[in-house]
Amino acid sequence: MLGIKMTEKYVMNQVLKAPVFFILIYLIIIFLSLYDTSMDHLSIALLSYMLYVFVTLYLGWFLARKMFPVIKFTPVFYFRNINIIDFLMWCLIFNVIFSLINYVGVMGWTLDLSTYRQYLTVNVNHPLIINFSSIFNFATYVIIPMIIFTRAKISKFRLLIILLSIISLGILSTSRSFFIILSIFILLNYVLTYGIKLKYILVCFIFILAIFFIIPYFTGKNYSIDSFMIYLLGGIHALDKIINGVVPDLSYHGYYSFSFIAAIFSKFGLSDPRPLLDYIYVPAPTNVYTMLGVYFLDFGYYGSLIVISLIGFISGIIDKNYELHKTPRSVYLKSWNLTVLSLSFFYDYYTCSTIFIVLLCFSTFVNNKENMCVE
Repeated sequence: MLGIKMTEKYVMNQVLKAPVFFILIYLIIIFLSLYDTSMDHLSIALLSYMLYVFVTLYLGWFLARKMFPVIKFTPVFYFRNINIIDFLMWCLIFNVIFSLINYVGVMGWTLDLSTYRQYLTVNVNHPLIINFSSIFNFATYVIIPMIIFTRAKISKFRLLIILLSIISLGILSTSRSFFIILSIFILLNYVLTYGIKLKYILVCFIFILAIFFIIPYFTGKNYSIDSFMIYLLGGIHALDKIINGVVPDLSYHGYYSFSFIAAIFSKFGLSDPRPLLDYIYVPAPTNVYTMLGVYFLDFGYYGSLIVISLIGFISGIIDKNYELHKTPRSVYLKSWNLTVLSLSFFYDYYTCSTIFIVLLCFSTFVNNKENMCVE
């Protein structure tokens, strides 16, 4: 029995290494795509590209672990009696809420405001949008875990921030994405901190999957099996089309990958507004390109591999930090990194959104002294 437990623990430790985790997810997606008859067959070019992606990601991860020391942060909670965490979170919340009010009015919101997200992240020149809102386009995802995992007492003000976050995300028609991302993060955080049996992970996965269907049922969105399959497999098929020249224009030079920066540049007339992702028919229309499709459009075949190697490099630093110092901060960073990688088949949360940038900034405020992890 002890041998089985040790084997299970060893397997979990190996699976939760960033490149292994990433490769397993994409192998599952590719395997399901091979047996899905509703979409076109994956090409040899796509499979070859994915092999290069796996190798470059691992090499970047391996190099970081061998060459760089652990990055250490010095937590600073107060500046002249002002709590920096609370101040930053209030700035994020009010930025989102005021942008929403400016766009739809105080009483004009509905449960279907997906176009607001496009205005917020793309068309910054729209007269009703607060300047530089694109910087915080996905930052609210980080707020609730940030409050919980600082190991600090949750004050009434922080509870109010949580409520405002949930309300604003629900109004912005991102409630499903929010709860799925948060559920994955909490599961990974718990596994990395305390450990959990594989059968319980399966139960949690089924729960997260149920969220995908339950939330849109109450918010009036599409919750069919076909919709789920497009979200799950559409990205890899769209990437296949891109690699084979369906979207040949590679002149965006980072407009997709760093959309929030491009939006700010366009505000000052330094660049054109970022184009929206085109629909690709797989055969159903989808503009879900995976994180790899975004990099391929911006930087081409070899440029996208360089970006992937850099992501592997960042992941290597985070993993090494977790292995040497199992603290709430190292768990927090590794949990978010794995969460972002787990959703990479759907969207690029590394650069298109600001989740990773904000969590790196906020991670300096997470308690790094108390060892909460169970060996």
